[in-house]
Amino acid sequence: MELNPDVLRETLFTIEEQPYGTEKKIEQFVKANRLKTFDPYAVAYCCEKLLEEGFINGTFRVTKSGKILIIEDLTYPGHELLEIVRNDTIWNKIKKKSSKVVPLTLPALLKLALEQ
Repeated sequence: MELNPDVLRETLFTIEEQPYGTEKKIEQFVKANRLKTFDPYAVAYCCEKLLEEGFINGTFRVTKSGKILIIEDLTYPGHELLEIVRNDTIWNKIKKKSSKVVPLTLPALLKLALEQ
């Protein structure tokens, strides 16, 4: 599956907006206002990658009945990444540069963000 930069950014905003101390299962999380226009599988994939790279706290397990993903909050690196991509002008520059990066990974996106 492809990592969608817009899903990534909106996912970070959505996690930031959650009240502190709450957690949401991915099935609830994908229905958030900022995310409901995106493919739920793209959002879930993005959350998995953010969790793997240490940008969010949460729980991910594979069971016989499928994957379970619970989103808790942003880590400090997650907050740093969000602050970099928060500004629309900077975000558009990052997206333009990221379209030339294959494959687009979270470390590659972070590197582009830090160059701004």
